[in-house]
Amino acid sequence: MIRGVIFDMDGTLIDSMAVWDKVVEESVARFGVILTKEDYIVMDPMSQAQVLEYLCSKYKQIPLTPKQMSDDMDAVVLDRYKRLAKARHGALDLMQKLYDANIKMSVATLTAKHQAEKVLEYQGMRKYLTDIITVDEVGSSKENPKIYLTVAKKMGVLPNECMVCEDAPYAAAAAKKGGFIVCGIAEKWYSDQKAQLNISSDIVIENSFDELLPFLEKYI
Repeated sequence: MIRGVIFDMDGTLIDSMAVWDKVVEESVARFGVILTKEDYIVMDPMSQAQVLEYLCSKYKQIPLTPKQMSDDMDAVVLDRYKRLAKARHGALDLMQKLYDANIKMSVATLTAKHQAEKVLEYQGMRKYLTDIITVDEVGSSKENPKIYLTVAKKMGVLPNECMVCEDAPYAAAAAKKGGFIVCGIAEKWYSDQKAQLNISSDIVIENSFDELLPFLEKYI
């Protein structure tokens, strides 16, 4: 039986990749910094705070501290979430069904806590959630199952009683390593890593959370 579900936010519950597209790039370009392909690979599993620490450390021409950069970007990011983000198809219906079945739900995210709280409120999802936990809070990236184990413990469920929904193949692999049931979300951002997502997932949905319902019927 599934007693809990842990959702990633960006790219999973929320179709929000357009929010972050070019935000960091434009924030550093004004200081003459052009991000490389290697930068994007390094930054992919990082939280916003970790990204800014990385950039300020590597590119000495950036005259701001990571905190100053974060404050500078905050209003832009929240505005873009309001204008560009939308709930993944079927997400709200799924959350209502899980709620009606007394299945606990939480979010595990790379996004800053105050931003995630507002975004999930915008989308009408916050009311369903037991908690929102960030990688900054647990001190470990999603390349490690620690964040999922932390969230499951807070919900009072065991990993084998809990599904993790993730679009990032490395995160799906970490959740599987932690003993969770994994729902992979096919996201074009990671299209070149689809095979890796398939290996780590018990089910992969291509477009809508409606695709997950027949699978869940076996567990709830």
